[in-house]
Amino acid sequence: MEELDVDKIELSMICDDGDTAIKYASFIQEQLRANLGLEIKVESMPFKSRLERMSNKDFSMVFAGWGPDYNDPMTFLDMFETGNGNNHTSYSSAEYDELLDKVRVELDAKKRFGYLVDLEKLLMEDLPIGPVYWRTREYVYSGKIASGIIRTAFQDMNYRFVKLSK
Repeated sequence: MEELDVDKIELSMICDDGDTAIKYASFIQEQLRANLGLEIKVESMPFKSRLERMSNKDFSMVFAGWGPDYNDPMTFLDMFETGNGNNHTSYSSAEYDELLDKVRVELDAKKRFGYLVDLEKLLMEDLPIGPVYWRTREYVYSGKIASGIIRTAFQDMNYRFVKLSK
């Protein structure tokens, strides 16, 4: 606000109409008010309506999530390529796009990992998004299970081959 020489900034944030999304959006709203003096109006709506608003770039801020489609960091990082259909932020960076091109063809795992780290760093410097949390799943299982539990790449549990202790 100081840079803009204004006393007040009013923004809106769209989110889904589920209880969890509304709670998270309300928390963010309150934190921005209390810590930065920003007045954020939260607009909750059905999922399809939020997607339409995002596709039409009809928002100031969005509270939304993304889950992996496959077990690789690119499932998140390629979203922010210039022109990507899931790049609702309209973020565009020639440096970012060049790094994505390198990741796509690099066969050396260590070099590829370095490019992925560079992509994340650039994304966190430019901040077209503000990651809030990372979804996880935790499991507890009985000591009576001897072997055979398979935890999949997406953290689901496969019990098909479980063998119980005697």
